[in-house]
Amino acid sequence: MVSDIQRPKGEHKNDREAKFCASCGIPLPEPGPPIAPPPSTLPEQVRPPFAHEQPTPSPSERATQDVVEPASPPRTVKWECMKCGHVWDGVPPAQRKLRATCRSCHSRYVYPGWQDKKWTQVSAIVKNMRGQRCQECGATNVQLHTHHVLPLRKRGDSRWENLEVLCEDCHFKRHHWLLWLLRGLLSPMHWKRQI
Repeated sequence: MVSDIQRPKGEHKNDREAKFCASCGIPLPEPGPPIAPPPSTLPEQVRPPFAHEQPTPSPSERATQDVVEPASPPRTVKWECMKCGHVWDGVPPAQRKLRATCRSCHSRYVYPGWQDKKWTQVSAIVKNMRGQRCQECGATNVQLHTHHVLPLRKRGDSRWENLEVLCEDCHFKRHHWLLWLLRGLLSPMHWKRQI
């Protein structure tokens, strides 16, 4: 009996009456009853006891059971207000439910630091790491801003991987690209060049 399908070597046609593989000609093992593994290696199917079947522990057994420790308090970061300069320890932005505000002047112009450093220190470190130049246009000797790639409102943080250094113009362009485009189109210099 020859098969129309070519089988790769090692795969055999399982016909009960065939003594040899139709595709490669290797002798097939004699059919017989399936061999069961020894009883000691069979996994036992044990269901966990239901709650009403479990014995209730005695008071002494309850005292010796492992005590579950409360969860550790959340890691804190140093928040800094850019308006009044107030610094305080607070919850990281990823764990906050509401937007952070300054505790002394109630300003929303606050930024988280990273670990034990406040925002101005983190910003200065990142500016030095990036060579005191804008990463967008390459400008130097201008006022540089530190920009969060993943914003704080979207659970971003102040790790150096999430920060980039931009000049004031490129930073404005990142946040307000439509206004930046309109500002360029509506400026008097643009119309003078067109005429």
